[in-house]
Amino acid sequence: MKRRETLFLLILLIAVASFYQKARTYPLLWDDRLQLEQNPILTAQAPLSKALFMGYWEPLGMVKPGEDYYRPLLTLSWMGEARLWGLHPARLREVNILLFCGILPLLYLFFRREGMGQSLAGALTALFAFFPLQGDNIVWIVGRADLLLLLFGFLALTTLQRSLKGNRPLWAALSSLAFLGGIFSKEAFLFWLPLLFLYDLFKRDRHPLWPLHWANLFWTALFFLFRKGMTGGVGPSLFFPAHPLEGALKALGYYSGWLLFPYGRGMFEPLDRLSLPLTLFFALLLLALSLLWFLKTLGPGRLSWEKLREALPLLFLLLPLGGYLLLSFTPIYPFGLSTRYLALPFFGCLWVGGTVLKELKPLPMRVLTTLLLLSYLPVLFLRILDYRSDVRFWTVHYGKAPGNSFLAYQAGRAHYEAGRYREADSLLDTALRGNFQRETATAIGLLKGEILFKKADYSGVQEWIGALGGLSLTPRARESRNLLLLRLLLAQGQGERAEECWRSLKGGVEGWKRVARFWSHRGEWERAKRAASAGGVSGPWEEERRRLETLDPWRLSQEAFGLGDFCGAADLLGETSTPLQEALRGECLIRCGRRQEGIVLLESLAKREGGRYKPLVEGVLKEKLLL
Repeated sequence: MKRRETLFLLILLIAVASFYQKARTYPLLWDDRLQLEQNPILTAQAPLSKALFMGYWEPLGMVKPGEDYYRPLLTLSWMGEARLWGLHPARLREVNILLFCGILPLLYLFFRREGMGQSLAGALTALFAFFPLQGDNIVWIVGRADLLLLLFGFLALTTLQRSLKGNRPLWAALSSLAFLGGIFSKEAFLFWLPLLFLYDLFKRDRHPLWPLHWANLFWTALFFLFRKGMTGGVGPSLFFPAHPLEGALKALGYYSGWLLFPYGRGMFEPLDRLSLPLTLFFALLLLALSLLWFLKTLGPGRLSWEKLREALPLLFLLLPLGGYLLLSFTPIYPFGLSTRYLALPFFGCLWVGGTVLKELKPLPMRVLTTLLLLSYLPVLFLRILDYRSDVRFWTVHYGKAPGNSFLAYQAGRAHYEAGRYREADSLLDTALRGNFQRETATAIGLLKGEILFKKADYSGVQEWIGALGGLSLTPRARESRNLLLLRLLLAQGQGERAEECWRSLKGGVEGWKRVARFWSHRGEWERAKRAASAGGVSGPWEEERRRLETLDPWRLSQEAFGLGDFCGAADLLGETSTPLQEALRGECLIRCGRRQEGIVLLESLAKREGGRYKPLVEGVLKEKLLL
């Protein structure tokens, strides 16, 4: 590679890293939080071998056996980071940026070896780097699976390409090793199996290097064997809607539209929200353009193998696109359609487009690619900004499909976590009016229960707990429902009943910790020890006992309130001496079930003390009553 080319790539990599500089510190969103903040094999720093012997969601207990993904290299990368520098959003995104930057030189080298000039290869690489849909896989940290798919895929492709010169088996072996890394990073890497074979078949004039492809087939079989053993399943099952042809055309049109005109926001969209006329237009447009290019490439005269070889770039567009089309008919949660999948088909688009641009003079080619690149930049910038907060991200997606229950739930959850309970409640009511999958129904029920718990509407909480009992729950959802029931009982001071309930439910350690803390703050030390022993929890009981005995009733009531023992806190505040203590007692009375008594106490406090405590009282009432 010449010095000028090296300088270009260096400038491009710096530009890409700079473009994502601010996004490094954005908060974790959605699956990021689940996988990186609540994943026990990361938080407890489990042995690295765990990544190989567990499903992707298995540590979180969020899927049933046979429905899980298997991505050991992805999980291993996070485990390695947890040990080296911790799981900080900035560091995690920096690794994603580095992975993406590693893809770009491979892409440039590939285009150069396919006979494209420096300017054209550089322009195509820059277009790939700033394609608006790339930002999702970089800023959304779990998008690393797709980055690994691209990195290992292009590494396998470029080393295979290099092996064609002089028939060098070492490069072919490296290609196969790259394939091994890719297939253990994400299941969709399977699309590279036929792509690599067809590339070799076409380039070696129908004499592919069979040992290489048999090895790749062996790695694929090994992967699915491991997947079967670790998750109990071989892959997602297909299902077909009432109108499968219409669904296929919608999916094809959705992907075609984003490939040709990537000037929008949002990462996924439900199939039933897509407009058939619009998606049909985009589907026909892409197919027509592909057909025109194919006919132009073949040229006049009889069809021959030499002519067919020139159509190879089109296969890198249509084969992955067809594979992702099939995924739209699988029960992938929440949607089978996602713009994140389009990086590989877009590479095929660039290769096809590059063969056309190669025939233009340098000036028109540079003008066209520059204008296209300039049109990409602001869209990519706006898409990255959507990740600034949970509320912004889900508001954008919900705005694209306001009738979708999953998106309404996620927007409601984001508002709930931001303290906007009224908006959250309204969005969940909207979600309940739509059609939803089992996972969404469970999530809505749990969050409705949490909002009612905030309002101290305990009969309403009990109703939702009962409704959830009729659903087939994942282990994680079942634990969340049981903990909500336990908190409900402890909030009303029913410690004995809570303990019996948790024992009958065969609850986990978290519940026993809550019960033990409940009894210890009430001075019931034997009961606290018994609860801790049932959960396998040990602690310095004598030191804790001496600490609690030194606390005055005010401090003790604050700790009881924080632990969710609102009745105990209200009793400790029975003889209040300050307006602040009276305000806390009023909230405790509301939250332990003595709602009207607490409201009267707070309203009288606001009238008696004047404006000083009025905002505090109104804030408590607004949160608990959602006024």
